[in-house]
Amino acid sequence: MDDPFLLKQQIEFLQLELDDAKCREVQMKSMYESMLKSFSSPSEYSTSSEDLKVLKENHSQELKILETKQYQIIQTYERKIEDLTHNNIDLEENLKRIQARNEENQNQLKFEILKAQEEKNRLESQLKEKENVEKTIEKLNTEIGKLKKIIDQQKFTCDEELMQLRENCNKNLEDLRRIYDSEKVGLQKIIDDQYAKIAKLSQGYLSEELEEILGSAGNKIDELQNSQSLAVEACKTLKSYLSNPESHSLETMAQYSAFVKLIKNLEKNEQKFKESIRQKDLQIQSFSKQEANFNGIISERDAEILKLKKNIGDLRIEAEGTSKPPVHTPKSKHGRSRTAFQPTENSPGLQPREIETQECDQKSRKSEKNYQGMIECEICKYYISTTKLVDHLVSCRMEYELRSPSNFSNISAYEQRYSIEKTENLEKQLGEFKIALGKLKNQRDRARIVGEQLLLHLKNVKLELAVSEENACELQLDLKKEIKVLIKKILMIRCRYPMPLDAISEIDRMVNKASRFFGGKMRFNDED
Repeated sequence: MDDPFLLKQQIEFLQLELDDAKCREVQMKSMYESMLKSFSSPSEYSTSSEDLKVLKENHSQELKILETKQYQIIQTYERKIEDLTHNNIDLEENLKRIQARNEENQNQLKFEILKAQEEKNRLESQLKEKENVEKTIEKLNTEIGKLKKIIDQQKFTCDEELMQLRENCNKNLEDLRRIYDSEKVGLQKIIDDQYAKIAKLSQGYLSEELEEILGSAGNKIDELQNSQSLAVEACKTLKSYLSNPESHSLETMAQYSAFVKLIKNLEKNEQKFKESIRQKDLQIQSFSKQEANFNGIISERDAEILKLKKNIGDLRIEAEGTSKPPVHTPKSKHGRSRTAFQPTENSPGLQPREIETQECDQKSRKSEKNYQGMIECEICKYYISTTKLVDHLVSCRMEYELRSPSNFSNISAYEQRYSIEKTENLEKQLGEFKIALGKLKNQRDRARIVGEQLLLHLKNVKLELAVSEENACELQLDLKKEIKVLIKKILMIRCRYPMPLDAISEIDRMVNKASRFFGGKMRFNDED
């Protein structure tokens, strides 16, 4: 179909030609009338009637020819005018239809553009949040570097402390073997030294380190809250920009393109942040191992204190001159009591009840031979499990030496030297030591709980970061797809239907703006 604008121009041109033809006809008529008047006027020269007739006939023939030609031309022009009017009516109807379709398509496109702008606002807000997260990541990296330095220093100090602990343990074992030859003053000094060392170990660098970790975690939480407030302000500025983008300068568009580049840098920094978090987890595991080692040392110290308490009780019983009955267990009998030995009848302090108990013990020893994994002790003649044989032999040897006749004089001197009041003071000190150990254990449990809470908080922060990154990537991809679809529809409409120059320029401007979001280039697949 022809262009309606060209058809209108043709109609106007034909109307001008009709007006010219009418003017010419009027002029010809006036000329012929003037000629006839001149011929018929008496003032002029007379002509013959024959010439007049010939001229009249010629004139009439010419008039008829002109009239026929003019009538034919008028009919042709009228036909053309009718055709043009019909075409004009059809074109006007087609224009109305096209305009209605264009209005519907424009409404749909406006609605889709509004949706795309809203999603764009969301994505831009999330991208700004991502920038804030990147800043926090950089701060965390600096803090991680500082923590690494602190950990290296603490490792060095821990190694030195462990060496000192090992040396002290060895010394304490030697002191425990010689404790019966020393006096109670020496035992009290050893207990005081051990209590001071345990207090130093429990109140050492672990509590300080946990306080530092708690402080850093609080600072990180404050930074995240600040980043959220900055993200809200950035969303408000983006909404104002999208409401009237023409009022802003080209600098804002340059910042937007730089913002897309920052997204790529974020992905690189995320990998670095994950590696740093993994290293921090390894450091936390190493700290937990060190804590377990220290807990083992504390349990060993507890066991040593219990042994010392038992030894002090034995010494108090020996000082009072009383005998402790044998302890019976379902699987074995430990010869830790003085009645388990077999002294001679002439030995002092031996009564007939002890002899009867010895006979009963001999019968029980014979019945214990049948147990598997039991070995007979050479000193007390009891059957003991293989796992407890070494401790039993050491204790039996020491008690046998104490029960020998040569030591009774030493026991009497021992009774004179130390009174019952000193033993009671030792028991009070042991009670205080137990209370202090209980407090230290409570502090250790609290430190463990705080460490577990920090680990859970770190894991939650990692999960939130991963979820926010995935959501941002998905929203960005969806927005890009929708923008591509909208731009393709707009370009198809521009190609199919004729549009004014203003609409075409606006479409080109929109396409250029959208291409900036894709890095300056847009590619459409055949499937799209």
